[in-house]
Amino acid sequence: MALITKSSSSLSTNGKVLSLSDITGNYNVTTNPGGYGASQTPAGLREIADIDGGNLDFYFNGSTNPDYTFTLTNVIAQGLASGSSTYDLTMGDLGGSSDDVFDDQVIKMVYQVIFDGADTCFLTSGQSTIQLQSPNDALGAKYINIDTVGLFEILSYNASTNIVTIDTEMTITDELQYQIYYESTNYLALTHNILKCIHSNIAELACSTCSCKERALEKTTEALMQYFGIETNMDKGNYNCAQEIIDSLTIYCGKDGCNC
Repeated sequence: MALITKSSSSLSTNGKVLSLSDITGNYNVTTNPGGYGASQTPAGLREIADIDGGNLDFYFNGSTNPDYTFTLTNVIAQGLASGSSTYDLTMGDLGGSSDDVFDDQVIKMVYQVIFDGADTCFLTSGQSTIQLQSPNDALGAKYINIDTVGLFEILSYNASTNIVTIDTEMTITDELQYQIYYESTNYLALTHNILKCIHSNIAELACSTCSCKERALEKTTEALMQYFGIETNMDKGNYNCAQEIIDSLTIYCGKDGCNC
């Protein structure tokens, strides 16, 4: 089995703290064969203490490129992997104030865990393959970072020959050190402001004197049903649809008065 890193995220009840957790867990041959541990493949090289660092990319508002990237030290990455800590962000970390509430939107988080290569790798000029020396060292990995050369996505890995295939031809022939990157992606719908708005409108309707109270009630009920649809679409992986609902409800919440 190969290491399969997993991550999850959450927003605090006040909408001000965004937290990422590493939920990979410890290796168990039966219940968690993709976890960290001495028995993970490659044996003795995928323990939490072996983690050399990590990266965390945040994509806001459907961006195709990360809006923010944070580099994780080995201490921080190991703390995340052990489950003893979370990586917490406020708007203060993103150029605003720590007292600001995050905007309602679907965000994408890409979490990378980095291990040093067990040995060196061989590059051959004109080839898009990399020969590793240590068996199974790239099994399940997403990227290989070769010292002085660069970071490359692993298109395939042949464990029998211990060869990594990438999409770039090498321009040098050399033997170099490398790092292995594992990656997980998770999505989170931020809806603090929308939910607060709907709750407020429901409370106001109870004592409303608007001439169109009945219509306002219908629109609030419709908004509540739409809100429930956000979580359902997130669970199904329909992130664009979830964002469309958030955009619609943001317009709804931007109206004043009886909202008829």
